[in-house]
Amino acid sequence: MRIGKLVNSLMAQSRLAACVVGAATAITLTAPTAHADPINVWSNWWQPCGQLCIYYSPGLQNGCFKADDDVPDLLAVRFSNCGTGTAGVGQVVGNNGASMGNRTNLCNVTAWYHANYTAPSYAYENWLGPGWSGNFTSTLRNNERSVNINSCV
Repeated sequence: MRIGKLVNSLMAQSRLAACVVGAATAITLTAPTAHADPINVWSNWWQPCGQLCIYYSPGLQNGCFKADDDVPDLLAVRFSNCGTGTAGVGQVVGNNGASMGNRTNLCNVTAWYHANYTAPSYAYENWLGPGWSGNFTSTLRNNERSVNINSCV
């Protein structure tokens, strides 16, 4: 009789485990879509630029690109020497950036994977809140093509 109870108990536990795995799978399959990645790492107002800067290297280092407005195609502009190092100076900004800074007081700045502020999904956008700086995610590093100032309050 004890073996019968043990078998029934094991079967019940097995059914419970199957239900838990099935529920976890359903939750995974119905997870909400991700949003653009915020890259706010440090508050930074010292940057030698206008409203936004894109840097050739991580940590706001080396060649930089300064802008006070939207840039629909970063292949049309080049890094300059802003006093943060000379690597990358003279190279095209598009698909060569590693970090970005936002010196606006009230706006977000978004870097996009494609020209004209488009991306295949939110995973291909990085944004900064007002007064923040950060390194691009691995998806966008050396893959940024446009940048805009948006969501101003």
